Amino acid sequence: MEPIVIEFQLTKSEFLYVLRRELVRRKNFIVTMILYGIVALIGVALMAMQESSGIFFILVGVVSPLYFIFLVYRMTSRIWNRTPGIEGTSKIVISETGIESTQSYVGGENRSIVEWSQYRTSHESQDFFLIRGSQKKARLRIIPKKAFSSEVDLANFREILERFTVFKNAKSERTKK
Repeated sequence: MEPIVIEFQLTKSEFLYVLRRELVRRKNFIVTMILYGIVALIGVALMAMQESSGIFFILVGVVSPLYFIFLVYRMTSRIWNRTPGIEGTSKIVISETGIESTQSYVGGENRSIVEWSQYRTSHESQDFFLIRGSQKKARLRIIPKKAFSSEVDLANFREILERFTVFKNAKSERTKK
C-alpha cells in the first residue's frame, strides 16, 4: 500500500473540542460522576433523617464533580498553551510501518517517527480520528478527516487502523446501541 500523505492545521477550538470530548467520554469519568451522585443522594437521605452530616455528603457529591469538570477544561487549555508547535502545520506520512510527522511552527520544526506498536487503540468520530498510545506513554494523535484528499486515502487509513490498533468506528458504535 502506498504511504498516505496529509497536511493540516488544528485550530485551538478543534483541539479543545476533541480532547475534552475524549476525556469526558471515558468510562472512568462516567463512573466517577455516578458515584458522586450516589454520595449526594446519601446526603439527602441523611438530611431527611435529621442528620447534620448529610450536608457534608451533599457538598462532596455536588462540588466535587464541578471541580473535576473544571479541571478537565483547565487542563486541556494548558496543554494547548504549553505545547510548542501544536498550533503549527502538521505534515503526516502514514504507512504500514507507522506515522511520521513533521510539525512546523514559528520557532522551528518537530519531527517524529512512531511505529504502530506504540499505538494501542483508535477511534473514528464524525470529523476526526483519535489514535491513543499505551498507558505508559501518554501519546495521543488527532487527525482531522478533512485533511485527507480523497475517499480512497480515508478508506486506506481506516484499513491500516483496523490492522494495527483496536479500532472503534463511530458508525458501528451507533448501530450496536
